[in-house]
Amino acid sequence: MAQPYLSEMPQVCGVPGTPAVQNHFDVNAAVRARAGVYIHRVKRLKAEGVAVADEILSLAMENEGRAVNPFGDLGVAAQLQQLNHDIMQEFQNVQGRLDNLQNNLGDRLDNLGERLIASSNNQSIRIQNMRATDESHRLLPLQREAAVPNPPPAGAGAVGESPVVMHEIQAGVLQGIFPRNREEMGVLTPDDMTALETFYGRNPGGGIRARRRDFAIFIGTLPP
Repeated sequence: MAQPYLSEMPQVCGVPGTPAVQNHFDVNAAVRARAGVYIHRVKRLKAEGVAVADEILSLAMENEGRAVNPFGDLGVAAQLQQLNHDIMQEFQNVQGRLDNLQNNLGDRLDNLGERLIASSNNQSIRIQNMRATDESHRLLPLQREAAVPNPPPAGAGAVGESPVVMHEIQAGVLQGIFPRNREEMGVLTPDDMTALETFYGRNPGGGIRARRRDFAIFIGTLPP
């Protein structure tokens, strides 16, 4: 088995030992600092009269020298090889960051496109809702156009998704959060409003009447 590039150093009179480093490629700032601290503290022990074996002192000094200049005992070809290795590693790191940025930008553009489509669809839906002047006229649910946080809160709709209309039966279960008409919209409870605001990503605040009014403006039954 090949000898390690930096030898393992034992604990000496309270000075923590250091692990071996197998290859000069593994020498980094932390390794250099560890080797420097070790030799400094061992030399101080020696100066204070503590019996430190000359072999340990010599090995610690050798480790420090190798750590400070890990390529000092390599030929030019090996140093060029290491330089090429470092350049390729940095290139891969940069490429990885660029790929992540590109993927993130692509996701954002896709999401923006979906939001624009939902916004365009909602304009037509608001016009239909504005024309539903009778209390019993059916209202149409808007699509969510607000961006969805990550992770999305429970009950949040996806961009482009419409909520289920109140009192609709799906899979044999009575469901729905969107009011069917103006009459139902006028009796929405605080819990109803919270469900709708969470679905659409809205947070107007205020009392129940203010929240109902904000929602009526949002879906087009009241002018802004």
